[in-house]
Amino acid sequence: MSHHGIILLGGSDGGVQEHAAALLASKGYSVLALAYFGVEGVPRDLEEIPLEYFQGATSWLKEHPSTNGGVSLIGYSRGGELALLLGAVFNDYQTIIAGAPSSYVTSGLKNTIFAPIPAWTYKEQSLPYMKFVYRPSTIFSIWKNWLLKRPVSFLSIWDHTLKNEEKIASSRIPVEMINVPVMTVSGDDDQLWPSTYYSREIAKNLAVSETVDNNQHLYFEEAGHFLTFPYSLPNMPANVHMQVGGRMTMTFGGSKAANAKAAKETWPKLLAFLKEHTK
Repeated sequence: MSHHGIILLGGSDGGVQEHAAALLASKGYSVLALAYFGVEGVPRDLEEIPLEYFQGATSWLKEHPSTNGGVSLIGYSRGGELALLLGAVFNDYQTIIAGAPSSYVTSGLKNTIFAPIPAWTYKEQSLPYMKFVYRPSTIFSIWKNWLLKRPVSFLSIWDHTLKNEEKIASSRIPVEMINVPVMTVSGDDDQLWPSTYYSREIAKNLAVSETVDNNQHLYFEEAGHFLTFPYSLPNMPANVHMQVGGRMTMTFGGSKAANAKAAKETWPKLLAFLKEHTK
C-alpha cells in the first residue's frame, strides 16, 4: 500500500526529527526526516547547502515504493524558511507547511550561531541573504546578558534590520511563485525572529497567487518560537530556553504552557490541511 510522502525539515539545531516523523507515519504518511547539516554525512554547519540536494531527495521519495508519487514539505524555523524557498523554486510539492518561518533568506550558521555566510546555493550560486543591521547598544546588551548568563533575545536585531526594506529586498522569498496550498503557524511572542510579522507578509504575498483561497495562517498571541510540531509534540511542553554555541542561552519566547496549547490546537488543523490537499 502506498502513501502520500512528506519531507520533514528541522531547524537551526540541525539533525533529524525522527520522533516527529514517526508520529506523522502513524497517521498514514511515508515520511523522510531529512538531515541537511549538523550530523554525520552532511555538512557540519548551515553553509552553502545546495537546493539541488533537496530536489534530489524529493525525486527519491516520489519514486519510493512506499509513496504514491505525491510529496509535501513540513519545515520548522529554518526548515520553514527552506520549505517556502523550495516551494518557490521547484514545482514538486502538493502542500507546504511552515512553522515559525522567515519570509526572507537568512544567513548561515556557525556552531548554531548566525554568521555572515550564505546558507543556500542554487545552480552553484550563493543565494542573497538578509544581512544584519544593528545598533551598538543592541550588541552590548546581548554580550552583557551572555556574560551574566541571562537568556538572550535576538528580536531587536531583526526589528532594526527590517526597517531598511530596500537593502533586504533581494533576500525576500518569492512565495507568490508557490502554486500549492501553504499553511503557516506562528507565535506573537517569538523571540528568535518575528515569525508572526513574517507570516503576515507571506500571507500578503501569497494573495496574488491562484491558490490564495486554500492557504491557512495560524497565529497564537502568547506563544513563542517553539509552538508547534515537530518541536513540540501535541500535549507536550516545548522549550522556551536553549543552550546554543559559546555557552549562550537563548530565549525563544512564550511559555511552556502557551507553546503546548498552541501545539495541541495546531496538530488536528495540520492533519486536516494535509488530508484536504493531498492525494
